Amino acid sequence: MPDPTVSVLHYVSHSLPEEQGYVVRTDAIARALADRGHRVLVASARREPEGRAAAGAVARLSMPEESSLSRLLRRAAGRGVRGAERLRRALAMARYRDRIRASWGRPQVVHVHTPPALVEEARLLGRWFGAPLVYEVRGLWELSAASEEGSPADPAEAALADARASRHARRVVAICRGIEAALVSAGVPREKLAIVPNGVDTSRHRPRPRDASLAAELGVSCGPVFGCATHVRRLEGLDVIADAWPRVVEALPGATFLLLGDGPHREALSRRIGDLGLGASFRLLGCVPRSDVPRFYSILDAFVVPRLPEPVCETVTPLKPLEAMASGVPVVASDVGGLRETIADGETGILFRAGDPAAAAEACVRIGRDAGLRERLSGRARTFVEESREWGQVTRAYDSIYADCLGGSRSR
Repeated sequence: MPDPTVSVLHYVSHSLPEEQGYVVRTDAIARALADRGHRVLVASARREPEGRAAAGAVARLSMPEESSLSRLLRRAAGRGVRGAERLRRALAMARYRDRIRASWGRPQVVHVHTPPALVEEARLLGRWFGAPLVYEVRGLWELSAASEEGSPADPAEAALADARASRHARRVVAICRGIEAALVSAGVPREKLAIVPNGVDTSRHRPRPRDASLAAELGVSCGPVFGCATHVRRLEGLDVIADAWPRVVEALPGATFLLLGDGPHREALSRRIGDLGLGASFRLLGCVPRSDVPRFYSILDAFVVPRLPEPVCETVTPLKPLEAMASGVPVVASDVGGLRETIADGETGILFRAGDPAAAAEACVRIGRDAGLRERLSGRARTFVEESREWGQVTRAYDSIYADCLGGSRSR
């Protein structure tokens, strides 16, 4: 247990009961900190249903319902009345402050997470409570938007809003080296930064016996099974795997690819699968409850992450490959920077040249044919996450970050 423990308010854009990577990280951080004795509140910037209680006594709150005065100010802001929006946000946050104080108490640290637009609101909370601010940058959202539009983007320029927001924080957290580098290039002092990488719950995601009933239900018992669980966006590079798949099936008859998830690129991907005549060998299963994902991992021979060679993929690390690695599923991934931070080629996974269907096919065929290779990779990957990426270990970095914040003067 840390000494001393800290009362920390995590201010986030959205939280449970939603199920996506942003929420998974928030929930994991909160539970790990609470398990070590910290008092933790997850406060959502949205007006949303209260999340379910989490192990470790994590408290949760959502934004209070909008008041009549706030609605008037919103309409005034829509008509261009100067200062109306700033006043509306201040009044909304004052109501939120009162809710926090009445139902949970006073935080010693306010820990605000991406996007940078939340920092001004968190700064108000910090000022009212006399609590220093920590700002955590989980992704550079402008890079993601540019990638979806097929537009050029520079990580340092995309990080400018985060860099401006960081001026108000005592410490800044990046989730990977790529984001750290972008923030430094945008002007954030390196000594102000710390990296707290993505982690994984190794008790939930662990090697499991193959779910024979699920395999039979899906009809995937006669060949190697590849798959991916992701938000279906263009930048994920799923078109690359679709283009590679005829080569894979030719070399590995009966091979199947299962895609879990939905998103804006699903319709285009479906058309591509149809045009390629892939039939039942490449299936779009849509979203499944997060509680069911480990069942799907159990029937995979390899987890494929074909992200494109674009700035956002070079810069940001995804969470899902860690879940697969913890589950004992070998990972085949493109060699973008965000994946090279997590996967050691030939040691904890197989990397292939990003954006290259032939290279992707070669990597899939290699791992599909070699059971011994799959076993070696899965064992080393599981050891890697157990030793360095379990959430309880990863989040210990926050103990010193919070102690550093509380050791100096209060936030501005």
